[in-house]
Amino acid sequence: MKLLENKYLGFPNNMKYDYEFITKACGIYINNAGDPFSTLSWKKHSKHFEQEVVHFFLELYHMTKKDGWGYITSGGTEGNMEGMFLARESLPKATLYFSEDTHYSIAKAAKILRMNYVEIKSQESGEMNYEHFNRVLRKNKSGEAIVLVNCGTTVKGAFDNLDKIKFVLNTNKIKKTYIHVDGALSGMITPFIESAPFYSFDKGVDSIAISMHKFLGVPLMSGIVLARKHHVEKVKNKVEYINSHDTTISGSRNGHSPLYAWYAIKKYGKDKLKADAKLCLENAQYLHSKFQDAGFQSNLNQFSNTVYFD
Repeated sequence: MKLLENKYLGFPNNMKYDYEFITKACGIYINNAGDPFSTLSWKKHSKHFEQEVVHFFLELYHMTKKDGWGYITSGGTEGNMEGMFLARESLPKATLYFSEDTHYSIAKAAKILRMNYVEIKSQESGEMNYEHFNRVLRKNKSGEAIVLVNCGTTVKGAFDNLDKIKFVLNTNKIKKTYIHVDGALSGMITPFIESAPFYSFDKGVDSIAISMHKFLGVPLMSGIVLARKHHVEKVKNKVEYINSHDTTISGSRNGHSPLYAWYAIKKYGKDKLKADAKLCLENAQYLHSKFQDAGFQSNLNQFSNTVYFD
């Protein structure tokens, strides 16, 4: 296994962090069914740990406990689907817009949720093409739009520019908007990097999904979704037999992932996470420079830790 880990390439996963201590809990049945801030009819859950993780991320993304909400998901796909679900319930007549470099799960979730969507062309870097977005948005007659913004696209690690997206929306007099951020790849890196694109709630974001098994290296596929609490009220449903409200896509949820995420946050802290985020970018720049020195074509977007090449 060590040999395989040392040669690992091509998929974002941090294998530097040690989770051996918390793995002892994996022999226990832990079910965090329903909303993480609601009660349960049994005691074998880790919702209090999950709440602490959610509060950590809400603070990181400039949202208060009073007005923010979130839960630990099975990964980026579920987090994005939850954000899109909240968007659809908030703006049921709105069209969803996302770039062609967006993760494939977005179109899949849109089909499941029966949402109308339009794919926007991308620039060579993988960032959204705002001129095309502007041309497409001129055809919008409803005055409503849901926009999927990428914080690190899957292959090229590109960042969609939130200010430019908002400018296009305002130019076309789109009065009702919902902005969801797919931060699965870089949502745990850019908050710690000065001048990097930052998609915080105080900049008009409505929800964001982040993966836990990438930068944090949680050994269970997992993620987190954060949202404005008033959106969540639209999907809140009381489930009598578990004595809980449910606001989630999955219902019964893995109670182990919150333990891993909580452990990482407590063990490493913001200073360590900030230092490692900086190291990730330095490593990417180093690899990119070595490709260039060897005369081999490679690409690296600013603030990205993804080097892509033929």
